[in-house]
Amino acid sequence: MGPRKRIITYSAILVVLLYAAAECCALLVLYLAEKGGNIRYTPISLRTLSPLSQRTLGRLLSDGFEYLAFHPVLGWTIRPNGESGLYRANAQGLRSDKEYGAAPPPGYIRIASFGDSFTHGDEVANEETWQEAINRSGRRLEVMNFGVPAYGLDQAFVRYLHEGAAFEPDIVLIGFMSENINRNVNTFPPFYVPDAAVPLSKPRFVVAGGKLDLLPNPIGEIGRYEDLLAAPHDILPGLSQNDFFANSIRGFYTSGPEDVSPLVRLCKMVWFSAQRKMLPGLYADPAAEPFQVTAKLFDRFYAAAIANGSAPALVFFPNRADVASYKTSVTKPYESMLAYLAERGYAYADCLDIFDGRYESVVTDAFFASQSGAAHYSPTGNRFVADHVLRFLCREDLILAEGRDCGIAPRPE
Repeated sequence: MGPRKRIITYSAILVVLLYAAAECCALLVLYLAEKGGNIRYTPISLRTLSPLSQRTLGRLLSDGFEYLAFHPVLGWTIRPNGESGLYRANAQGLRSDKEYGAAPPPGYIRIASFGDSFTHGDEVANEETWQEAINRSGRRLEVMNFGVPAYGLDQAFVRYLHEGAAFEPDIVLIGFMSENINRNVNTFPPFYVPDAAVPLSKPRFVVAGGKLDLLPNPIGEIGRYEDLLAAPHDILPGLSQNDFFANSIRGFYTSGPEDVSPLVRLCKMVWFSAQRKMLPGLYADPAAEPFQVTAKLFDRFYAAAIANGSAPALVFFPNRADVASYKTSVTKPYESMLAYLAERGYAYADCLDIFDGRYESVVTDAFFASQSGAAHYSPTGNRFVADHVLRFLCREDLILAEGRDCGIAPRPE
């Protein structure tokens, strides 16, 4: 072998060894990321469903869910008389241990609350939700819980139109958690979170000509989920057409045959992590589709409540990340949305304010039910929310203050 061939051979061997070393290092990084930080390679797929989604849909089709149920319009809802763990529903499909009449009891003010899991009160028992804390406050108030886990503001609004308005509430509370801005432009949760707990399609709104148009739930028949399980590659591309995440941020974070390489998977993860930083910025760009859709949803929800003879008010529920950001920067991640609401004179209560003033001693760990990033409020946190909402309703003259103090004086555990 001549010197030139030897150099070429050694160079090729070196390249192969370096590539092999890079693949091994990438595999190690992926392993450590999953074991140490629960960070996994989770691209979207237009051909397959995750094993978790397959199991969940299999349960839906075999014996149904215990607490949630398929809904042709809303995507999913609470099963009438459903029960699972901490949660119990009444025959009307509301989280409650009582049934409600068409009108509130004589002399009572009826308050209907709509929203996602923070309205629903995930991770606490029925009697520990903020709604029940208000019901036990000694005032003649009847607070109804229309919250549904994993809902977007869009589903909450459609549920109000289809079910809530008929109960003729005096006050409509529109619950909103900051991350909902992402759900409002999503049609199939696994396109946003591949291992979404509820892998069912949902309706969404789009802004056309400055107005909201409703795109109906794309899977309006439960039998279509049999088709999805049998041939996801035929159904998923159609579901992705109107999904913000399938066509933008996650648009290039898709699975493919190249994923056999750990190095490719790691590079995709790094790229997506950089792109994902755009999400908090959605509030900073009022021209972005998520901001526009969410703002218009607030407008429509607020106006619909007024048209139906109710007094609307918005309630913002901070998640753990919002609280951590606020405590360090003293700025609210969704400040631009609050400014939008203030410009229009909308009544709103921001529960992030619980960590100011009279509540500045609130300890975050006592406020949340667990240490995970997706934690909901603890029984203590729910009592603080109840107190905050009651004081807000008094300030807005939506309910009468009784005595000098309108709150319920919660105490941290």
